[in-house]
Amino acid sequence: MEKAGSIMNAEDKKKLLQITMMRWADNNSVQRGNRNELPKHPNSDNEWKDDLTLVLKNSRNPLTKNKKSVLNKIWNIYK
Repeated sequence: MEKAGSIMNAEDKKKLLQITMMRWADNNSVQRGNRNELPKHPNSDNEWKDDLTLVLKNSRNPLTKNKKSVLNKIWNIYK
């Protein structure tokens, strides 16, 4: 069986990152009170919403070396 990363194209990887981040947020959301309050990820310097905004912004248009670096960093935080 091949590794999932070896058969996925860039669009699939970006979508998987978004889904992974949403799953992390759902698992770490506040169960009582305001569900919009999400804890800051311990390995990120940004709030969760800021990280997701950056992923969405960097997933538009072709990936540059810098965009790939940013997306890989965020992937390693939320995986």
